[in-house]
Amino acid sequence: MLMKKYSFLFIFLLLAGAMISCTPPEEDVHPKRPSQRSENLKRYVSKAQNLRAQALARSKPLVTKPLLNESALDIFLPVSQDSRISSYLLAYQKELGNSVRTASAERVAEEAGALLTKFRNDVVSAARAAQTPQDLKEKVTALNGEYSALLTKLTQEEDDLSWNVPDKKMLVSSQRMLEASSKMLYGDILRDYGLLCAQKAAPILKKAGDDSCLVLSSAPTTEDVEEELRRVAHEADVAFNDVLKKYGNPSVNFNQEDLTKLLQQASANYTELEQQLEKLYGLEAVTQGRIIFEKYQNGLKEIFSKSGRLLTKKEQLEGLEEFFREEFISLQVRLNSDFERRAIAKRLATSMD
Repeated sequence: MLMKKYSFLFIFLLLAGAMISCTPPEEDVHPKRPSQRSENLKRYVSKAQNLRAQALARSKPLVTKPLLNESALDIFLPVSQDSRISSYLLAYQKELGNSVRTASAERVAEEAGALLTKFRNDVVSAARAAQTPQDLKEKVTALNGEYSALLTKLTQEEDDLSWNVPDKKMLVSSQRMLEASSKMLYGDILRDYGLLCAQKAAPILKKAGDDSCLVLSSAPTTEDVEEELRRVAHEADVAFNDVLKKYGNPSVNFNQEDLTKLLQQASANYTELEQQLEKLYGLEAVTQGRIIFEKYQNGLKEIFSKSGRLLTKKEQLEGLEEFFREEFISLQVRLNSDFERRAIAKRLATSMD
């Protein structure tokens, strides 16, 4: 009887073990419903990854670019092309053309006067040599035809020329005039755009003057002169405006509208920075960050409340941006220290529990 009882118990245990071993895991029974342990593991991994990403972000400076880039001040550079060099060269060409024509007319008048004087002298000589009145008449008629032809040829040559190349004396005078005008233009650029810009523009002024002298000394017609001088003037303008973009340093005055736009641009960039600050450190950090930003705003108002050279304002803005960056890094260092101290305190409290 006892043997049967133990045999039955042994069979029951074997069957129970088989049933347990054949029972699938909960994940297999409910493949769309992960186990609580799996869910907890996923949440833990996700939270750990997020904490690591935040810790990594806190180790990097939040300020990675200026709140207000100095290029924002380039709106105070001239919007249109500065064409002072070409305007001067074309005006000079017109003035020189008038001078050349005047000189040419004076030369023709002088040559014509010399011909008339020679004609008169030849008539007197003919009169003295004539044997009869008829002989004199014939000699005078011949001389009159000869000198009339010479005068006609002289005036015709002048009419055929649309451009008279300046003579050597006039070219030397023109070159001196161009050099003097170049110095005048240099002074204007110095006044309007500062020393560095004027220094960079000096070679352009010299080249424009030299090229103009070359055109005036060789171009055969007025059309050639005008076309070549337009080319020289255009090249000078392009080169000068390139210098102006890089080195232009005009005196600038900031009105209230200008200041408002610049402040709004800086505020928009700070809003993005503030969102990162809140995400990493919380609302208390936002309050501390705004104190730094208010100092920055006051600095902007101080810089733009007074007139001055553009490059000086850019240097002042660069210094203000550096101040803001250093202040913000100092704030991050303090916040990181506080964060680490609270984390250590929390771990100690957990371990004691």
